[in-house]
Amino acid sequence: MSEKRNRRTFKPEFKARVALELISSEATVADLSGRYEVSAQLLGQWRRTVLEKSSLLFESGKIDDGVSALYA
Repeated sequence: MSEKRNRRTFKPEFKARVALELISSEATVADLSGRYEVSAQLLGQWRRTVLEKSSLLFESGKIDDGVSALYA
């Protein structure tokens, strides 16, 4: 009988940090996969998500980073 494995969950901050490291460094998917013990396929998904959604950072009014509250 096979043992049931629990799925790991990753915080969004971790996903973003690893995906940005993958995009911005010379480290390969295999390097980061081994370092963080995350599958290469999952790293590819995270990288794709960052690249597809990064333009949202520059759209006016989409992200409230708390700066507006400082000047209220």
